[in-house]
This record gives sequence, C-alpha cells and structure tokens, in this order.
Amino acid sequence: MAADEPRQQILHMIRELSSERTIEERRIFDLKKRILECQTNYETASDELEKAKLERQAAERKLQGSLVQLNRICASLLMMETRRSGLQDEFSQVSSKLHAIKNASEIEGDNFVRAMQGFNLEIRKFNEMSSQALKNRQPDISTDSDQRMDMENKKTQNNLENEILLVDAQMQKLRGDYRRTVDDADKVREELAYLKKKVSLSEAIMLQSGRLKDLSTYPFLQYSVNAYY
Repeated sequence: MAADEPRQQILHMIRELSSERTIEERRIFDLKKRILECQTNYETASDELEKAKLERQAAERKLQGSLVQLNRICASLLMMETRRSGLQDEFSQVSSKLHAIKNASEIEGDNFVRAMQGFNLEIRKFNEMSSQALKNRQPDISTDSDQRMDMENKKTQNNLENEILLVDAQMQKLRGDYRRTVDDADKVREELAYLKKKVSLSEAIMLQSGRLKDLSTYPFLQYSVNAYY
C-alpha cells in the first residue's frame, strides 16, 4: 500500500494537469472566438464610421449650399424691401396726383357747365331780340328808322354770332381739356392698380422669403458638424 501511494499521487497530479490544460485550452478558444467577434465588430464599426464621415461631408456641403442660398435670399430680401419702400413712395405720389386730377376734373366740369349755361342764355337773348325786332318791324313801310333798326339788328346779330362762335370755341376747348383730364385720370388709375399689384406681389415674396429664412435658421442647421467627430 505504501508503494502505491506515490503512484496515486503522480496519477492525481497528471489528472489535475490534464484538467487544467483542458481549461486553459477552452479559455484560449473562447478568447480567440472573442477576438474574432471583436475584429468583426471593429470592421463593422469602421465601415459605419466611414459611412458617417461621408454623410457628414455631404451634410456639410449641403449646409454650405444652404448658407450660400440663405445669403442670396437675404440680399434679395433687402433689395425687395428697398424696392417696396420705393413703390410705397411712388404709390403715395400717384395717389396725390390722382387726387389732384380728380379735383381738376371737377373744376373743369363745373366750368363746362357754366359755359353751357352762358351759351344757352346768349341763345335765348338772341332769340328774344330777334323776335322783338320782327314784331316791331313794319314790312310795308320802309323808313330811315327801319333801316337803322335793321342795321342795329344786323350788328347785334353779328355780335351775337361772334360771341356764339367764341363760346363754341371755348366749349370745344373745354371738351378737349375735359377729355384729356379724364384720359389722364384713367391712366393714373391704371398705373395705381399696377402699383398696387406690384406692392402686393412684393409683400407676398417678402413673406415667403421670411418663412424660408426662418426655416433655414432652424436649430438642426445650427448643430455643429464637430458632433460627428
């Protein structure tokens, strides 16, 4: 029995060494497997990193393009604001001009009416004087007084005819002035309507440009590109 004890110890030691070797081999196998997994994960992470860098570069280029477009829009907006201010001034001037033309048109219309009334009055006077002259004239008696009356009536008639011609010329002038005034008023109204459309269009463009500017300054565009690093 005493002789078998060292042998048992040696066998026990051999079994322990074998067991430890098996454990070490399994541990090495697990480590190799873990290394392969880490390598695979590393390669996947590297690919994702490269993809993220490319996306970042594309986003930076897009952001730069958006900033350039934003600056261009801001410049256009400033130009439109300046143009709008000029249109408003022009609108005020045209409105004042239209008001003045309306007043002048009313004055010309009043003058035309008064001229017509005066013309009608002269015609009535002429008719009354002609009727009175015919009533007072004796057709069967020819005297010096009749001749003088005829001469006076003819002179009066000539004067009235001259006055009628003068009034008619004035009426023609008033009609022409009135037509020109109406035409000017129509042109000013058309110009005023055109300016109103331009002002409305400028306001709509400015509103859309302001909205685009607000969208361009949205917080996600202010996100630093350094976040990708």
